[in-house]
Amino acid sequence: MIRKQLKPLLLASSIALALGVQAAAALEISNADELAAALAEGNSQITLRKGSEIVIDETLVFDGAGALRINGNGSTISADSDFHGTLLQVIGADEVSVKDLTLAGPGGYDINQQLSDKSAGKGLEIVLDPAATGMVGVTLNSLKVQDVGNHGIYVRDCTSDDCGNGNSGDGDGSDASIMLRLNGVFVDGVGFGKQDGDGVRVDERGAGSVILSATNSEFLNAGGDGIELDEAGAGDVEFNVRNVSFVDNGAYCSEDFNGLTLEGIFERDPSCNDDGEADVDDAFDIDEADDGWMRGSVNNVSIVGSYDEGLDFDTEGEGGADIDIVNLDEHDNVGDVVKVSEEGAGSVAVRIANIDVESEVQLEEEDGGDISVSVTNAYIGDDLKITETGAGDAEAVIQSTETKKNIEGEEDDAGQLRFRITNSLVGKDLELIANGDQTGAVSFKNSEVVRDRNLENVDAL
Repeated sequence: MIRKQLKPLLLASSIALALGVQAAAALEISNADELAAALAEGNSQITLRKGSEIVIDETLVFDGAGALRINGNGSTISADSDFHGTLLQVIGADEVSVKDLTLAGPGGYDINQQLSDKSAGKGLEIVLDPAATGMVGVTLNSLKVQDVGNHGIYVRDCTSDDCGNGNSGDGDGSDASIMLRLNGVFVDGVGFGKQDGDGVRVDERGAGSVILSATNSEFLNAGGDGIELDEAGAGDVEFNVRNVSFVDNGAYCSEDFNGLTLEGIFERDPSCNDDGEADVDDAFDIDEADDGWMRGSVNNVSIVGSYDEGLDFDTEGEGGADIDIVNLDEHDNVGDVVKVSEEGAGSVAVRIANIDVESEVQLEEEDGGDISVSVTNAYIGDDLKITETGAGDAEAVIQSTETKKNIEGEEDDAGQLRFRITNSLVGKDLELIANGDQTGAVSFKNSEVVRDRNLENVDAL
């Protein structure tokens, strides 16, 4: 059997030599020293010996241009029990591919065992070259990340490691866009070494955009958000999230999770203090600042036990939001299951279909843009709220939908409010308010309101 396996290899080598081509020796890496050396030497293709268990006590670093492709081959890279830093850091590459690999931190973190921002390590950190242009692609297949103190997966296009949270947009970045593809990714138990440690985090602070594709993946038990995308600058955020589960994310600052009072939380970590409330986090959070758009779809997604919102999508500036949410299942959330907000001149369009959720759905536009909403074949176990507080219009088409509580719609300026409700059940009240100088209108057919209809400056057609 050995001779039969060697013959094709010898033949291939003979052909290569006959053609004057030097045959590259395959790197078969099975220990920490070999892997660290291969990365430090700038090897662009690395394969680990199948099923290797590699224990490290310092960060593995690739620092160079071009591509990096790692085939983990079912191996695990784990931190020594005394090592709390980042496991794998890639700096300056314009293409990164990692597959079939587990990255495991030492674990054991909580608000009582926290680390500083600088010492809390990530699982995989990818840092863009400040001079990068074009598209930087990151493709992660069958990657598992667990038990690190900070972000599980972090892609950073920002000149500072402290890029700011939410839509603050602090820091500068390159002109490049980021395309992040996640398939079969599993992130569990990360982000408990500090506040705001997410399962997956992307910070983009330059002219480029963020493009996310996440399929067949799970994001569980992150101290911060399951996924957070922060984009500030002229670029857009585009996303396609399909067949993904988010479970029990956002608990790091939670009173209930930690068994502490609010004062006890703030005493242990002052960064948990969000204007007097615990700064808990979401399942999937997007913050888009400046003039870019937010466009994307969420399809066949399950959200369970988030300590704040489920889908929390915020945009501000001249751009707007255009979002499809289909086949969404949710229960046991603390906050809204869906919150989409736009602050600026942009408009909002949200299409929701085939959802079964327990928590509130809140959609709002806060300036000169319009808001357009359609909800079809939905069960909402709380309120459905649609609000426009600027000069734009508010339009909604709601059909074959049941809310356990209220449907509320409000237009608070010069625009017009128009609702069409068909074959639906409102579990409590229907409240539509047009505060501007135009009379609103509602068409209500084959539907029932269990309690009251409160129409202010709104005609029933």
